Amino acid sequence: MALLVVVVMLSLSVSLLLLTRRMPDMVEMDEPAYLAPNFLALGIFLVVVTACSATLVYRLFFSPLSKIPGPWITRISGILEANALKDKRRSEWANELFAEYPGTAAVRTGPNSVSFNHPEAVKSIYGT
Repeated sequence: MALLVVVVMLSLSVSLLLLTRRMPDMVEMDEPAYLAPNFLALGIFLVVVTACSATLVYRLFFSPLSKIPGPWITRISGILEANALKDKRRSEWANELFAEYPGTAAVRTGPNSVSFNHPEAVKSIYGT
């Protein structure tokens, strides 16, 4: 998470640098305003792209859940789980995942969610 904050702050500072930078060759030319680069839009675009990229890299490689097996799309998005919930077949979908990854007690079902199928896992999680 700290890496994400650092990357976003770095992209903000780069975009602010672009916003405050003067380009003398552009100022000397009498170009119409619509041809001049819009640095504010470029800065916002860079911040959004950097934040999305940093989130993607974090979820794929640095998240504490990244070592738990599951479909790769569940590392970045909860679309598959939401679709299974919408179709009222989430438990069947989770059972299919456990069949696809045999021998595991946990399967990743979303960026921040994990499904367990072993009673010992429930005891260690909830402490009962």
